[in-house]
Amino acid sequence: MALAITGASGFIGLNVVEQALAAGRRVVAFDLQPLPEAAKQAFAALPGTLVEHVGDLTVATDRARFLAEPGIDALIQAAAITPDAARERDAPGSVFAINTAAALDCISEAVARGIPRIVAVSSVSAYGMVPDDLAAIDEDTPLNPFNLYGLSKLALERGLVRLQQLKPFNLTIARLSPQFGRWEWRSGKRDALSALLQCLALARSGREVVLPRDVTIDWLYAADAGRALLMLADAGTVPFSVCNIGSGRRFLMSQWCEQIAQAVPDFQWRVAANEANVIVNPGFNRAPQNIARMATIGWQPALGLTAAFADYSTFITRHPAFAPEQQWLAAP
Repeated sequence: MALAITGASGFIGLNVVEQALAAGRRVVAFDLQPLPEAAKQAFAALPGTLVEHVGDLTVATDRARFLAEPGIDALIQAAAITPDAARERDAPGSVFAINTAAALDCISEAVARGIPRIVAVSSVSAYGMVPDDLAAIDEDTPLNPFNLYGLSKLALERGLVRLQQLKPFNLTIARLSPQFGRWEWRSGKRDALSALLQCLALARSGREVVLPRDVTIDWLYAADAGRALLMLADAGTVPFSVCNIGSGRRFLMSQWCEQIAQAVPDFQWRVAANEANVIVNPGFNRAPQNIARMATIGWQPALGLTAAFADYSTFITRHPAFAPEQQWLAAP
């Protein structure tokens, strides 16, 4: 049987593909652009089988060709545009075209073809700006997004509720916390790379990091996110329709800088809002997501901050094309 995934060439998509291939799965990967060559070479050494489809999620014939692959028993809908303020201002419709309309069409068509399991990737952004003194964000926390990305994910979730009313199907919506780490790259669909990547890129280039503020965010290591989504796809029926996927804890940006300082000689960092050279999204403190529902199917984040930094450092050594400075500072 096969796992189908949209957005396979993106940051999280690559992590899901890697995890699935490492588990020996047949993976049917779909994206507007081919998988990066470095990823293909790395994945070729894994025991699973990769079938790649290059196509446009907004084009019905491309979706049909992808979903017609034999033996698909689960679909992870991960394709998305993560816009910065410029894209929100200049091309707002493009965000909803992929994140909402095309995603709904793809899932509806997958259900019509009898694909028995659907995982739709949503985001913590759907919650919006929750109170900082909240102990944790659980799945019943009111949804009040304030940017187009969060709004497009909320619209996707609401659309899926309606689709299930019309024809029930086996669906789980997964709200991901901000991610960092393996396979993060400037794909053209993710306008703002993680603040953690930006800090590491500056440090590895011998430059000082200046943070706008020392915010706390529940950063999730990308390999853990990939493993969580794969577990959801493989779980069959789960006792919830919506779940949070996050680290379950938050840490300060300064803690990441301290990790860098241990690895990069003479690294300097400070906080100065008017001189900042790092973009931090979100720019406010946010409570961690409650991940108790994922614990019921046996998932917990495997890597804490120190272990994640070590794994990411090893990854960069093995895949220099994905070094932070190549993806951010060297990018046009």
